[in-house]
Amino acid sequence: PYRPHHCPYVMVNSRCSWKGPMFNLETHIKDVDHFIINVDKHMFYTIEEGEINQGFICSFYEIFFCYTQLLKSFFHVAVMYVGSKELAKNYNFRVTIDRKDEGPSMSIRLPCQSYLQFLEWPWSFSDHRCAIFPKGYCKYFSEEFNGRQTVPCKIEIIRSNSAK
Repeated sequence: PYRPHHCPYVMVNSRCSWKGPMFNLETHIKDVDHFIINVDKHMFYTIEEGEINQGFICSFYEIFFCYTQLLKSFFHVAVMYVGSKELAKNYNFRVTIDRKDEGPSMSIRLPCQSYLQFLEWPWSFSDHRCAIFPKGYCKYFSEEFNGRQTVPCKIEIIRSNSAK
């Protein structure tokens, strides 16, 4: 925990050059105003080819890094635990896309992976497990916001059955 690590934003945004011990990461996130995702409500993610959405989720007194992107007509959502591979096994994430009413929805639940696994080589969605939704389905739920197509998603962090 005392060894210096890069901020998870370095995976997708080289402008963040912070490096420090894991226990200082939460302070860094708040100091530089990195986007924090509210897991209690739907967030709207842009679904335009190549557009990147990223932010942090604080849940169970832990930090998770969320990254979304539309690639080759598929909307990808990755949620990574900001910590060790062993502790990442204690968490799953669920992504739900719907219209915030009683209508149809799509949901995928997957185990979280540690973001540390992906800092040592060029990172891509094909390198690890992420939720993948076809763009056509996302468009069914999409809304226009500021002239851009967005999809309403709710991302939840869930303790896995293996958590102690």
